[in-house]
Amino acid sequence: MTYALWAFDITYNYAVVSYIISGIGTVGLSLKMLNLPPIEDKYYYNQSFDNGDFSIAGSFGLSLKKYTGLPLYSGINIKYISEKLADETASGVGFDIGGLYKIKEKIRAGFSLKNLGTKLKYTGYENSLPMTLSVGGAYIFNFSKPLISYIDKINTGLSIDIPNDSSVGVRLGGEFISGRLAKGLTAAFRLGVSLPKEGGFLSYINMGAGIVYNNFGVDIAYNNAGEDIGTLLRVSLVWKYKPGVKKEAKTEKKAGGEESSLEEMKKKLEILQGE
Repeated sequence: MTYALWAFDITYNYAVVSYIISGIGTVGLSLKMLNLPPIEDKYYYNQSFDNGDFSIAGSFGLSLKKYTGLPLYSGINIKYISEKLADETASGVGFDIGGLYKIKEKIRAGFSLKNLGTKLKYTGYENSLPMTLSVGGAYIFNFSKPLISYIDKINTGLSIDIPNDSSVGVRLGGEFISGRLAKGLTAAFRLGVSLPKEGGFLSYINMGAGIVYNNFGVDIAYNNAGEDIGTLLRVSLVWKYKPGVKKEAKTEKKAGGEESSLEEMKKKLEILQGE
């Protein structure tokens, strides 16, 4: 679950739930809401208009290794999108597809193609979804001995975004992970930069931090989007459900352990009798 406060009192809410089906893949359901403050019309109608977006999506991801023999993974989103602009509403259906390939255990490459689908039709005109192709790669640094006392792993990534309605953007980032702060506690710090879609200087600096304690996690992200937009803040909550071990399995394990101990005692007695 994510809550983001953007400039001009724009809020973004996102909730997702996923479930792993053994031997098949992962299924998910997500909801997104973008709420904009009312727009005042003081020239023609002397009233305010509400605006916003809403979408609901179903997701499915699976491993292709048993079909191809390669460490390939794929996923798809199917989403229903609804937009409201003053008295006008429009809706459509979109698709997202993506893939990941583990070149080695520490090296990965992937792609995604977002917003394939129908156009959003308003009265008198229609609006295409902003389709974007993204390609990128990641490298994972694992440390057998913790780096700088507490850092166990560093994830680095590079992404190139190619939208159909603007110029290319490039993003580069890193995540520093530590699991040595306390038992059951993992912490992460993230830092990223983005080349603007227009211009040749770094206009976006992104920072974030998160903690996970057992099955519960909290993430906070911050970035400065320049003077025109200002700063953006996003807070996310994560909960992972892990089913408990069945009692029958625990009983079998315990019984097996007792049988193993008895066998060891018998062997020791036989050795002593032999002596």
